[in-house]
Amino acid sequence: MALFCTQVEPKRQALNAANEQLNAAMEKLTQLKMKITSLEQALSKLTAEFEKATTAKLKCQQEADLTNKTINLANRLVGGLASENVRWAEAVEGFKESGKTLPGIVLFDDFLYSTTCSDSM
Repeated sequence: MALFCTQVEPKRQALNAANEQLNAAMEKLTQLKMKITSLEQALSKLTAEFEKATTAKLKCQQEADLTNKTINLANRLVGGLASENVRWAEAVEGFKESGKTLPGIVLFDDFLYSTTCSDSM
């Protein structure tokens, strides 16, 4: 029995030490699992925020592109109107010139009309 006690007692102590190590490792594992869960939640939250920010950035970029397109169209319109201004100015000058001769043309036409109409009656 002495031999049995001398062999069993160190094995019990080794078992107790191994159980303590196992309990410590299990506690550490539990803490690590809790930390991983916390980090996964934080990652999920940050991912959602990132996607929201990316969507907002895309929307702003689309608005900026649309604004640039509108500005380009407005510049083309202003350029076209500037050339129309030149054309209208030339037309006004032409009308002024024809306005100088218009009374004479009207009088001549009236003369021709009155003479041809009186001859046909």
